[in-house]
Amino acid sequence: MARKILPNCIKDGGRKSQEWTTINTENEQTRISDLVSELAQDSTSGREPWNSRAYKSIVAMNPGDILPSLREAIAQRDESAFLALEAIHTLDRDVFHDIDADVRCSIYVAALANARSYNVWGLPGQYVGKAGKHLITLGRSAVPYLMPYLDDRRRAPIWGSEAATVDEEFQNRVCDHAAVLLAAILGIDYEHTKDPSVRDANILRFREQFDG
Repeated sequence: MARKILPNCIKDGGRKSQEWTTINTENEQTRISDLVSELAQDSTSGREPWNSRAYKSIVAMNPGDILPSLREAIAQRDESAFLALEAIHTLDRDVFHDIDADVRCSIYVAALANARSYNVWGLPGQYVGKAGKHLITLGRSAVPYLMPYLDDRRRAPIWGSEAATVDEEFQNRVCDHAAVLLAAILGIDYEHTKDPSVRDANILRFREQFDG
């Protein structure tokens, strides 16, 4: 017959129970700190949420235990805070929407500009990814952050099968993602064609239409 383990507080007036609680609280705080640090590293290295062990561990936690640390992490306002911001969105939408719009815009656009792969942003002209949708919800607050990237012609590759093949055919760039997102925010028609030189002309007209 298994021996029943009585709570420490019953056995010795609570001293051992208090020590056990303190040790476990310290261990949990260390674990949270390590996960948040790993999350920032994953963000900087361009890991997507579904490929980040830290992200998957964090979004499975009690929101009240992890949200304060995530709020501290997004103070960086750069691409290292991207997964922390996405985790906040998953854990508590109200907390996410309470974060200053400029903070969220800074983080999302920094992540867009410094991404190594663009799966979380979608396939221009085909669909908008999760991160892109979150940025679009910020509305005109995101416009001044995105506008400079209409001139950024660096390749913005995605990985996978069918979508990656389409992306390779179109040779999508950072400026294409910026144009698609801006068009969605501003309600301006924008045609994403296969020829990059035609897209450049479309982006120029798009900019003129916005400036006008």
